[in-house]
Amino acid sequence: KFIVSAAVPKLNRRLEDLASLGITPQEGFILTRVNGTYDIQTILKISPMPPLDALLVFRRLCRAEHIVFG
Repeated sequence: KFIVSAAVPKLNRRLEDLASLGITPQEGFILTRVNGTYDIQTILKISPMPPLDALLVFRRLCRAEHIVFG
């Protein structure tokens, strides 16, 4: 799957459920910004991580089915 910067991610699980899955701090940061309104590009702009690292986090979250796109 490709990650498109204009795509708007949505949580596929409840935040409470994600907390028990042992996610990394980077994954947690991204997940707390996923609200069904912000697109990938917006989240990348406010992320303290380099954009490539943040995109890799999105990829991991998508593969684990923690987030979905439109």
